Formats: sequence, structure tokens, C-alpha cells
Amino acid sequence: MNILTDKGGVACVFILILIMANGSLIVSLTRVKYSLTISFLLENVGDSTITYNIGCLGPKVYLIPTIEGWQELADIIVLVNGHREEYVISTDGDGNTLVKLRNNMLIRRGESVNITVIQEIWVYWSLMGLGFIRKRAVLPQSLSFSISEIPSNMSKYAYLNEKWSWWLKGENKEFFEEKLHEILSGANTEDLAEDIRRISLWVNTYVEDEQTSDNVKTPIETLHKMKGTCMDQAFLISAALRYYRIPAVIAYSIVYREGTYKINLSNYEEEYINVYPHAFVMCWAPTVGWFPIDTAYNAQDPIGGAAINVFDNVIILAKIVESNPVEFLSYPLPSDNVNLKVKIMLVKTSNPLITLALICLVLIALTFLLLKIARRH
Repeated sequence: MNILTDKGGVACVFILILIMANGSLIVSLTRVKYSLTISFLLENVGDSTITYNIGCLGPKVYLIPTIEGWQELADIIVLVNGHREEYVISTDGDGNTLVKLRNNMLIRRGESVNITVIQEIWVYWSLMGLGFIRKRAVLPQSLSFSISEIPSNMSKYAYLNEKWSWWLKGENKEFFEEKLHEILSGANTEDLAEDIRRISLWVNTYVEDEQTSDNVKTPIETLHKMKGTCMDQAFLISAALRYYRIPAVIAYSIVYREGTYKINLSNYEEEYINVYPHAFVMCWAPTVGWFPIDTAYNAQDPIGGAAINVFDNVIILAKIVESNPVEFLSYPLPSDNVNLKVKIMLVKTSNPLITLALICLVLIALTFLLLKIARRH
């Protein structure tokens, strides 16, 4: 009897075909899936009714941007007190998309409300830092370009506007310019690619990493102290590049890392579970497009070795283009008479290694079963 006419053989082949035909399997083998949950618990402890909507007052909820080769938004769910709620998408001045409730919430005296936003994200897999699936955006060593090669539509990314440069005055300006001249001493300053390499390597080498800080430092403060957080370093590099009219933005992101920490104020509490904030620079060059500069991660190569290029636990949330970087992470509360608790949790819900292991087990089982059938006939 032919193996394919045997019921067991037919079943095995049918299962194998279903597995191979399932398009989601390919996705599961090339991407890691995360679930990002942001919950807001608001309690009105005052005498009057409070009007509230996420993204207007309190922390903003950014819609995860889809970036080819790095990340893709799969789904979004918005819940109010455990029930699905309609939401709308708006855009801020930096071009980021924000999630808001379709209707404002009214929180009466003594009442509380729980608003939860869940986003499912596919992140391109990188096996132990080997990004053969993940995109790797770099600035080639052979590339050189001048300011004339930057198109006019990139101008908003290449200027130190008022919100970025309020600190660039008087002695601060003189000190900043002197430091840039020192960094680029002996370089061909008309070659902007060389400027990018020198500035990023200088910060990577000489500015000491600082793990936490109460606020974001201006570039002048970072240069004086010669140490700063990832956000401080990103602001410094972006400002220096924009000073030379090189397009640069700050990429605000999160990193998946197991652990919990809290921020407590008088009427405000923020809890992070498996989530750590991170920031780096996205710079633009002709023929290359946007590529990362991450001086807070790789001690050798802040461009090719940027965390977003290497690892699949980094997710970009938003970009800082025209907003004041010092004020970007600050926000007002809805009222002095509200207690606000925010919980931000990132969970890894699928892993290509586990999927691959399951497929191997199924194939081994099918092989043994088919061999057993073959011996029988």
C-alpha cells in the first residue's frame, strides 16, 4: 500500500502542509512579539467634576510607528473600566501619532476610572545580536556629502529652532562653538559625513554614561559635566549636527528588560514593569536615509553597533523633531485634586526560538511516524 493512501500518512502530510501554508508561521519565525500595556488609574479627590482624556493631560500614549525592518504595529485595544472603548488618532507637532478616547471622560467627586491601552508589536528578530533578519542602517565609511546634497524638504530636521536652541546664547554659544571646533579640528568640515563620524565618536569616547537623572540636561550642561544619560547625549549630538545643518532627530524608545521600578510623587505614581526608557539619534544622509547613532550603548561603534541595529528588545515610540527635548517627557496633571497611577508593562508574548523548537519537534515526530508506516508496508 502507498504511504499516501495510509490514513496516518495522509494525516501527517496534511498537518505538514497546513504548517507550511500558514503565513503567520513565517512571521513567527522572523519576529518577536511584544505586548505593551499602559494603564491609567485616576481618582477624583476634589469637590468638582474633572474632564480627562489620555494624551491631553498626563502621560501621552504614542501609537507605535511601523518601521520597515525594525518593528510593526499589529493591533491596538483601548479599554475603559475593562470595557472596549472607541478611540481616535491624532498627530502632534513632531509627526508622532497619539491615541485618544473618542469622548472625554467625566470623573465626578469620589469616583475613579481605569483607562488601559494595549498595543501588540512585532519586532524583527535578531539572534544573539546577529541581525541577519533585522535591518541594519549604517553610514558607510566611503560615503561623503556636502550641504548642497541635503534636499530642502529636510530643513525642519536640520535647524536649531527656538525650542532647541534657547540655551545657545552669549557665553554658552561661544563655549559650544569652541568645543565643536575642537572636536572637528583637522577635519574637512565641508564633508558632513566626516562631521557625523567625529561628533558621534567624540561623545561616545569622552562623555560618561549616566544611568538616571532628575531632568534632561541642555547640551551645554552635558559638555560642562562631561556626563549624561542617553537622552542628554542624544540632545547634545542632535544639536551639534543641526548646528552644521545635518538632519537629526531624537528617537525616544523603550527597551525590554526584566525588572520593576517606580516613580512616586505626592499625587502621582508611575510603575514600569520590564520597561526601561532609552533615547538615541536618528541622522539622515543622502543615498542612506535615516540611520541611528547610539552613544549610550556600544563603546566601539555608536552607528553600526547602535542597539536598534543589533537587538530585538528596542522599540521606538516617538521622535523629537521640533519640541523642546528638555520638556518632551514632562506633562501636567489633569487637576491638583486627582490621584494618578500609571502602570507601563512590556511582555514578550512570542519568541522565534520557541517556535523553531516546536517545529523541529513536530518534524521529528512526523519523520518517526512516516518511517514506522514505511516499515509496516
